[in-house]
Amino acid sequence: EKKKLMAGESLPSLFDLLDSWLARTPFLQTGDFDFWQTYQSSVKQLFAEDREVIRTHPILSQEEKDRNLKTIDANELTFSALFDEKKYEELRAQGQFRLSYKSMHAVLLIQLYRDQPVLHLPFQLITALQNIDELMTTWRYRHALMVHRMLGSKIGTGGSSGSEYLKMATEKHRVFSDFFNLATFFIPRSKLPQLPADMKKRLGFHYSAGT
Repeated sequence: EKKKLMAGESLPSLFDLLDSWLARTPFLQTGDFDFWQTYQSSVKQLFAEDREVIRTHPILSQEEKDRNLKTIDANELTFSALFDEKKYEELRAQGQFRLSYKSMHAVLLIQLYRDQPVLHLPFQLITALQNIDELMTTWRYRHALMVHRMLGSKIGTGGSSGSEYLKMATEKHRVFSDFFNLATFFIPRSKLPQLPADMKKRLGFHYSAGT
């Protein structure tokens, strides 16, 4: 069993395989449709509309307007990493992202257009992995609470800091945190770029009678 375990350590992980699979998503750019370009335009328009609403709001004070505009600026800065591969890779190197640049684009496409028939199963897979990650995190957190209840702040097994070590490990060992953070980049469905007819056909299990 030890040999099998050691051999498994040299194989690609589930995360690595998932990342490679997402990077091969074929619907990001086809013909005249470029998902990422149209999505970026929608995001810019959304932020511009939000700023206009804040600036022309009849009730908000100038202080409140300035505070809300700063929040919009901060959100736009977060979004900007998705449109700049170099900046994204810098943040990825710092541990803010795990998925590759292409895979992040793909999983966002899947989430935003999950109602399209071809994307149903990929969406279900992503949701299942989120559920597993959430359950494992919950289990670790409950373990940390149990240790805190039994040991208080005493030193834990192997000389660790006990419950404090377990609390830190709870967040540190999450595998699919990018999926959870993805909600940061969702935009209202009314603002989603409209898919061209040929793209909808490809996403709708359209089969040809030809060879």
